[in-house]
Amino acid sequence: LPGCLPRMELASWNTVFDLPANGTAFTSITSAGDEVTLIGGAGITLRAGLFRTNDKLLKIEDDVDCVVAIAGGKNLGAVSLCSALTTVTLNGVITVDREGLYANTLLTSLSLDACTALGQNSLRKNTSIVSLALPSITVAGLSSMFGMTSLTSFSSTTLLTCENAVWSLNTSMTTLSIPNATAVGGDLLSGCTAITTVNLSSCTNLGGTTGNNTIFSGNTSLTAVTVPTALATANAGNPDGDLVYAVGTLGAAITYV
Repeated sequence: LPGCLPRMELASWNTVFDLPANGTAFTSITSAGDEVTLIGGAGITLRAGLFRTNDKLLKIEDDVDCVVAIAGGKNLGAVSLCSALTTVTLNGVITVDREGLYANTLLTSLSLDACTALGQNSLRKNTSIVSLALPSITVAGLSSMFGMTSLTSFSSTTLLTCENAVWSLNTSMTTLSIPNATAVGGDLLSGCTAITTVNLSSCTNLGGTTGNNTIFSGNTSLTAVTVPTALATANAGNPDGDLVYAVGTLGAAITYV
């Protein structure tokens, strides 16, 4: 626990969370075994650096959705590098800032049902997560899910925009389906050696320009890609270069819709 706080000292917990500056303060506290329950807070942002490098934290579970944001910054993620953390349930969180949930290597259960935006490196290197649902996500920032080496697939009908390298080096990932995304950045799936099937059926911007051909760089198993018909002639009457690479180098089949 941060600063080895007394379990039942409410004022100390409110100070650690920097409340009320970052939301409505907790009004009571209970504890049982190694679990501390904080009651009465609302509209809380987990401040930058709050639990960063904490090696005692096992779970964070918000049953009333009082936490609405996870702050961060370079080397300042609120819940980053927590070496014992296994479970995060924060279904009231709308935004996760840069490195907000970075490199929690034992994290296996992550629930962020209300999250619409992931910042740079926000979930990067959470290497034990196998399955991830983000039912409200619209924007995935730079390298936001990079190096999640146990993640086997990702599917979202709400995601609209991906920056560069969102899923790079996700070596267990076999499928990606983001059928409503209209723009994705370069290196989107670079180094994803197990990826076989990709659905980008609304995406008219692959990698920013037709000359940036790194979306599928380093892929070795790709067999099928679905994209809009506009990409068949996007490069001066020829297919976008990423698709030329997928067909000519990787032997993938392209379906235009």
